[in-house]
Amino acid sequence: MAFQPAHAGVRWSAAGALGEINDRRAVDPLIAALKDAEGHVRGWAGCALRDITGQSIVGDDPHKWEKWWRDNKDSKGNGSKQ
Repeated sequence: MAFQPAHAGVRWSAAGALGEINDRRAVDPLIAALKDAEGHVRGWAGCALRDITGQSIVGDDPHKWEKWWRDNKDSKGNGSKQ
């Protein structure tokens, strides 16, 4: 994520909040958060991505999400709620 607070609790809270606001502009930073060292951050980022996009990519694999987003972010029928 562009904003990298030192405390993991702040990062996972931010990931959860991004999912709540349901804005496609959050997809790139959430995919980046899937690479966080803290498991809770990765988990919340994956949940937020699924909430925003309507997609379910098993295992919260950042490479799978990157590929899916690269293939779908410009299409109107990408499954995203926005």
